Amino acid sequence: MRRLALGALLAVAAAAPAWVWNPYHLHTLIMAGIFAVLALSLNLLLGYTGQLSLGHAAFFGIGAYATGLLTVKLEWSPWLGLLAAAALPAATGWVIGRLALKLRGAYFVLLTISFAGVVSLVSVNWMDLTNGPLGLPGVPPVEIGLPGLPPLSLRAKGAYYYLVLAAVISAAMAGLAGGLYAHYTRFVSPEVFLFSYTVTMVIMVVAGGKGTLAGPIVGAVIFTVLPEVLRALTSWQWQMLLYGILLIGVLFFMPRGIVPTLLDRGRRA
Repeated sequence: MRRLALGALLAVAAAAPAWVWNPYHLHTLIMAGIFAVLALSLNLLLGYTGQLSLGHAAFFGIGAYATGLLTVKLEWSPWLGLLAAAALPAATGWVIGRLALKLRGAYFVLLTISFAGVVSLVSVNWMDLTNGPLGLPGVPPVEIGLPGLPPLSLRAKGAYYYLVLAAVISAAMAGLAGGLYAHYTRFVSPEVFLFSYTVTMVIMVVAGGKGTLAGPIVGAVIFTVLPEVLRALTSWQWQMLLYGILLIGVLFFMPRGIVPTLLDRGRRA
């Protein structure tokens, strides 16, 4: 039954561009896919080792800047840029991991948040490299070139949706998510290092169900779509209040997360 439900869910996700006609709604699904990749990367650390990293947005930002700088300033292929977006944060994570190997609890959290702060300051103040607060516009879209055929640009929302979906299936890491974000939005700025991205990741992992594969994906979809739904229904002040109430409700009634709770109820039924 679970395999049947999973198959049906994957079929619905794969066919999304065919039934989601509104470009804004498809944009929301694309962003949900990018955040799902990001949440999955945090889940590997928080869900399986119990270590909370508050500097995960730094890897997201490093990936975005890596592909942005290589494709804009050095005119590399976006595909090579995406490889760098995964490789550079991985190498940086190895270095930080070596430093944090013997740290636990609050000390580990402080190290990760300090690392994120340093990277954010570099992105703002190293004007010659990053263009500072002005950002890095003109990041090219990802294209697929086949012999004898014109290149297929993934700038279209429908094509980019499938690219993001394939990144979700392969459980790509935070740097690749940053690379996807950079090529999709075609702009990179120090905002990619905002602490709010880390908070959003933690919410998606914990509310969806840490230590599970489906939990971060479900959390990413719900907590990316939810703000857009609330924005269409009410004013900004009520949006924040309702968002907080719904989040508290999920954590209170489903302390293990949405996916583990639903699976437990399904077994009992």
